[in-house]
Amino acid sequence: MQTTNEYLELPYEVEILQQNEIANLYWIPKANTMVCEAVHEYMPQEDFKILFTEISNYVAKYRPQNFVFDKRALKAFHQPSMEWYFTEWKTDMSKLYGLKKHRKLLPSITWFALAVKAGRAELAKNHPNGEFHNLDIQYKDSVLEAINS
Repeated sequence: MQTTNEYLELPYEVEILQQNEIANLYWIPKANTMVCEAVHEYMPQEDFKILFTEISNYVAKYRPQNFVFDKRALKAFHQPSMEWYFTEWKTDMSKLYGLKKHRKLLPSITWFALAVKAGRAELAKNHPNGEFHNLDIQYKDSVLEAINS
């Protein structure tokens, strides 16, 4: 897999940590940012969990202050994966490594953003004391904006 042109054109040195058929993982040292770029239109739940378990090891090693999840290639939304990501993975990253800043880039599909919003509302209702309520989670329009915010 190749990095997208957008990543090659960033005004930062970008290190490729991992590439596979569903995602690329980048480390941007000067911005203290790790980026997961989805490169496939769907991430099966098991693959998603394996990917983010591997990312945990990189978070432990590099200790990023900012984690960007670039979901723009996705064409499908999977609520159980999102629930695991919010309630388990983000909780572990926050408690173990202090990773509290998360930025998201969503596909330009209207229903996708609506599904994310509905999914987050359901998570908030079902997990009123979840660690994710204490995180700085924002949605951005570009990689550079996500890195610099």
